[in-house]
Amino acid sequence: MCPNNMQNYDPMLEVDAKLWGLLDEDERVSMVMKYHQEADIELPDEYTHALLHVIVENQIALG
Repeated sequence: MCPNNMQNYDPMLEVDAKLWGLLDEDERVSMVMKYHQEADIELPDEYTHALLHVIVENQIALG
């Protein structure tokens, strides 16, 4: 569990920019990877795909 109460990531829901910003990059990537694993989404390169999600979410959080 993350210390800032952001426990799950769902790309279909708006991310709380303040909480997202409190996570370090490894936590963000882990949350995205967990989402894809739990949704049983198969990807050729799960880590790189998660990084792309994180990059986009970071840009959105910055406005």
